[in-house]
Parts: sequence; C-alpha cells; structure tokens
Amino acid sequence: MCSKIARKQWSLAARLSLWLSSFSILVVGSVTAFSYFVLVSSFEREDEEFLRDKIAGVVERLKRETKPVESAKEEWSRLEYRPTALKVEMRLLASDGELLATTSRANEAVWPDWNGAVNSSIESQLGQWRVITTPIPLIAGGGLVLQATLDRREEELFLSRYRKQLYLVLFIAATASAAGCYLLVRRGLRPLGELSSLAAGVGLHRMNERLDTSQYSVELADVARTFNAMLDRIEQWFERLNRFSGDIAHELRSPLHNLRSELEVILQKPRASAEYQDALGSCLEEASRLSQLVDSLLFLARSESPRSTLDREPLDLASELRTIQEFYEAAADEAGVSLKSGLTSATLHADRTLFQRAIGNLVTNAIAYTPRGGEVTLSVDAQDGDIAVSVADTGCGIEDQHLPRVFDRLYRVSESRGNQNFGLGLTIVKSVLELHGGSVGIRSVPGTGTTVVTIWPSHE
Repeated sequence: MCSKIARKQWSLAARLSLWLSSFSILVVGSVTAFSYFVLVSSFEREDEEFLRDKIAGVVERLKRETKPVESAKEEWSRLEYRPTALKVEMRLLASDGELLATTSRANEAVWPDWNGAVNSSIESQLGQWRVITTPIPLIAGGGLVLQATLDRREEELFLSRYRKQLYLVLFIAATASAAGCYLLVRRGLRPLGELSSLAAGVGLHRMNERLDTSQYSVELADVARTFNAMLDRIEQWFERLNRFSGDIAHELRSPLHNLRSELEVILQKPRASAEYQDALGSCLEEASRLSQLVDSLLFLARSESPRSTLDREPLDLASELRTIQEFYEAAADEAGVSLKSGLTSATLHADRTLFQRAIGNLVTNAIAYTPRGGEVTLSVDAQDGDIAVSVADTGCGIEDQHLPRVFDRLYRVSESRGNQNFGLGLTIVKSVLELHGGSVGIRSVPGTGTTVVTIWPSHE
C-alpha cells in the first residue's frame, strides 16, 4: 500500500485513565511487593534466631558432658514431647563424619555433604531446609559436630498461598483502579465537552454566548476565561469587519456610480471630441480616487499583519520636514494657505517612507480644512525621551463629539468636508505610529484650528 494507515488516536480521557491507573497499579504493586519482602525477611530472621537458639542450648550442654552422645539422645527424646510450630531435626557427627545420633525424623531432612572439617558454624539452605553445622569442642578432649535443620515447608506453603491472594488483590485493584480512574477522568473532563459544544455552536447568530467561569475548577476556570476573552475579540473583530465591509461598499459605490453615470451620458448620442475628452478625464479622476482608496485599504490590511516589518534608519527631522514642506508647497499655494516648518535638529529611527506618508497625510488634511489666508505649521519637540512631530492648522476645527472617532476607518466628521476625503488619512497615521511603537493624539477648537501630535520612539 502506498498510503500509510493512520494510527488510531486515543481520546484524552482514555490516555489519562491509562496513565493514572498504571501509576496507581504501580504504587499498589510496589507496596504489596515491599510488604511481601518484609514478611519473608521477618520469617527468615525468626527462623534463624529460633534455630540458633535451639543449637546454642544443645551445644552448651554437650560441651560439659562426658558422654555427649547419650546426653544428646536424652535431650532429643524430651523435645519430642514438646512439639512447636517450627520443626527442628538434629544429628550428631564425629569429627571424621561418622553419624553418632539423630532425632527421630532426621532422615526426612536434606543434609549437606560432610567434608570432615569445620572451624566455625556454617549456614546453608537446601531446598526448603535451613541447615546450620556447628563444631562442639569437648572437655574430655576431641570434638563433635552438631547439625541442625529447620523444616520450612509449612512456611513455604503459607507464602505460596499468600502470593496467590496477593495476585488476586492486585488484579481486583487494577480493575477497580482502571474503572475508577476512567469515571473520574470523564467527570473531570466534562467541562471540556461543554467548551467544545459551545465552540461548535458559535456562529453568526450566537456570538454573544459565554461560559460561566464560576462553575469550573481553578484550572478550567482559567481556560474558560481565556476562551471567553477569545470570543470577545472575535466578536469585536467581526463587528468591525461588518462595519468596515459596509463602509467599503458605501465608499466604492459612489465613484463606481459616477463612472457609470458619466459613461451612460456620453454614450447616449454621438459627441464632439472635446466632450469625449471631458468625459474621459472625469472617468480618469474617479478611477484615480478608486485606486487611492484601494491602496489605502491594502496598506491598512498589511499594517495589521503580525509579519509587518519596518525598514528603520536614522532620519534627520529638519531635512525630512523640509522635504515634506517643499513637496506640499504647491498644493498649499493653490489653496492660499501658508505652510511652515520648524527646522529643529533631531534624529529619529523610523521607516522613511512610512514617516513621510504619515506626516504627509496630516499636512494634506490640514491644507484641505484650512481656509484661504490660514496657516499650517510643522514642528518638532522632545517629550520624555521620545520625539513629538506636530501638524497644526488654523482651520475650521472639529467638534468635541467627533474627536474620539476621527482615527476610525472611513469615519468622516461631515460629508461636506471635501469630496476627496475617504476617511482613511488619520487611520493610516495611527497605523504607522502603532507599527513604530508610538502614539498619536489630537486637540481641536472649533473655529480656531486643529493640532495633531505624533509621538515617535527615539530609540531603535
């Protein structure tokens, strides 16, 4: 097969349940294994102490006896009448390995091979028998060897049954842990299902729905708050997009209607060449307005992109303002407006093209709304380590109720304030300043004039 089979994705509940149950089983298994180890170690320690205690008593008595073999038999016969839970068998050997005496059932035990030489007690484990071999020096001279073995078959049987019970407990614990973890995880993840349902139901007619963060735990409440904040941003952008789309349609409709009307009128009957030229000139003017509007909208769309980059370079503000002044001098003279600039020496790190466009838009607006004989002034000032570039005019001014919205897209204070205005000039200025990390403000007095102040960061 050319295509690979996609691996089945497990749900979050299944994965969390698997991890939690595995961890709990591991903990229970570790505790159980440790308990079993402690039990076995306790048995072995008690067995060793019990066996050595029995040997010590017999050895001390035989050391003092002149007839140790008969004394050992007598001692062992008395022990037969005092049965204990732990069964001990003994046998007495000569130093050359000859068997001298044994307990009644010593032949059932497994004894180690005797090599005929022992200097100290030797402990060994032969199957289910624990054996200790101990030398016995005699008062009369010479020596014997005592071997004692402890029957551990009952203990092994008990431990075997205990292990089977532990296996059953582990199986029950694993099953209960898996089921319990799955139920708890499903219950804990239920709010995520609500989040998913809400996200799936969000649409054009349900943009105002929000999660109640008080119903969730601390961790999920943070997720719910983040989700609500995201919905708030989406709703705001959606409203702006709807308003922006409507404004664009309105702005494009006017020049397109003008173009269509001009063409319909000129095509109704044959015209002289001069009339055709006038009509084509009017159409060209409307096409230029459309092109300018589209360029401005594209600039605003690109400026909002996170990938927007700036080509910063050191700018001499005196030189830049002089260049802007010279460029708009002709338009100012035609409008009968005096254009001035303060030649303050300062250096600003900014994108030259965007700087000129922002200040140029302000100068264009100021010239357009300043009556003949008025004045437009460009100035530079330092403010708290930043640089303020201001454009002030002596025009008609703006009423207070319009000031908060003059930087909104396609917002115009009045339709009568110039047919060439799209309501994008100040919006572009604001976007340029935000790209540079700066800000823009405006103050205006109706009938006196307007001042727009742009704050540019002086650092790179």
